Amino acid sequence: PSGELIDPYGGEADIRARRIDIRAPDTFREDPLRMLRAAQFAARFGYAPTSRLRTAMARAAPLVRTVSAERIQEEFVKLLSQANRPSVGFEMLRETGVLAELWPELLEGVGVEQNEWHAYDVWHHALASVDAAPPGDLTLRLAALLHDVGKPRTKRGPHFYRHEIVGGDIARAMLDRYRFPHNVSQATEHLVRQHMYVADPGLSDAAVRRFIRRVGPANIERLFALRQADIRGSGLPKRNGSNEAFEARVRSELERKPPFSIRQLALTGDDVIAALVRRGEAPPDFRGDERVGAALHWLFEKVTDEPGRNERSLLLQFLEQYLQTAGLAERETSH
Repeated sequence: PSGELIDPYGGEADIRARRIDIRAPDTFREDPLRMLRAAQFAARFGYAPTSRLRTAMARAAPLVRTVSAERIQEEFVKLLSQANRPSVGFEMLRETGVLAELWPELLEGVGVEQNEWHAYDVWHHALASVDAAPPGDLTLRLAALLHDVGKPRTKRGPHFYRHEIVGGDIARAMLDRYRFPHNVSQATEHLVRQHMYVADPGLSDAAVRRFIRRVGPANIERLFALRQADIRGSGLPKRNGSNEAFEARVRSELERKPPFSIRQLALTGDDVIAALVRRGEAPPDFRGDERVGAALHWLFEKVTDEPGRNERSLLLQFLEQYLQTAGLAERETSH
């Protein structure tokens, strides 16, 4: 070939000008997913959409609902995982009406003012937070975008009581709508529900261990990263001294590796079953009931208070004490 560039649509000029444009008026009608792709390219590569493209997107916006959930999810994943500033793409989708067709829950935050700790409304805080979260971690980026999605529905004056609980439900529904992987949806929902933790470095060791239990050791660093994105996305100077001290406390406790789940106890449900049978409180072929779980939870609380108690011989002694007390209480109730 001669090496001559064949460019009937002026693509080279668009690339040099760093702009995204369309030439065929039916571009978005032929494949409405291209609207999401345009927003993704704008965010990932810093190309500016032309007014012609924006107008065409606004006219074709309702058609995006005809695209399969899986294809939409793929574009959201690229936008969130690969763009340094996903906010550029989400703002473009909002301005053209495409976002209203896909994730209208996000738009409920437009104009919803917050307290003195935030310079932005809920919508712009979400955008600033997702930009502040490091790229490459899809779950963290999703949590940063959605962590306050429950605020508009829980606003009572300057307060948003339980917005993290409501927001967790909303986030899960939004992600399930486009068939995000179960582990991603579940982890994002969990982070949204947990993001309002109190970073008190003065907590007791047992309270710190209960925090780790509630969040899950594997989720700790991601939750801390979400808190940092939340702070940076507030639009105000950082106020994270107590957060840093609290995080140091938590990391220190993690390094000590105390039991953080019932599975890490030095005895098992089989030991509880054997004790119940031995005490005559269960038949020889007993396979377990709610008493086994209750005993294990009680023992786990004892170990959480003092990890040094997680020794089999000591736990068996505690188990006998527990079963004796529980048995007395049951007999008193039956009379």
